[in-house]
Amino acid sequence: MKKHFSINLFLTILITSFITGCSNDENNKDLNSSIIGKWQLVSVSPKEIAGDYDECEFEGYIEFESNGTYSDHRPCDVNEIGGGKWELEGNNVEIISDILPIPFKFAIELSDNTLILSQNSTYYNEDWELVPCVLKQTYQRMD
Repeated sequence: MKKHFSINLFLTILITSFITGCSNDENNKDLNSSIIGKWQLVSVSPKEIAGDYDECEFEGYIEFESNGTYSDHRPCDVNEIGGGKWELEGNNVEIISDILPIPFKFAIELSDNTLILSQNSTYYNEDWELVPCVLKQTYQRMD
């Protein structure tokens, strides 16, 4: 009896892991195809960091392409368009700029036409103390 229970338990765990593994791959494909397109920055939080953003950063857009590259089309007195590579890793996106080839990882939230990129960050308060926070950049789909 115990032997049958162990075999059934093992098979249940094995089947569950296959089902869960497949659904994660499908979710990643859905997320991968959903992020593709043009996104315009609409808000930044917390407000202590939002003040560091120039108005021009809200005027242009970032475009994620299906080949794993992105282009930054924000006017901010930049003569050439920035860009680089991106890759999804679960619910995170890793972005590597061509200009500064250091990987930046963001948690990603995607719903309807809104994309939120979150990252641990810090800012200085009025007493010049370093304060940890979560930087959130919210984008709206343009196309």
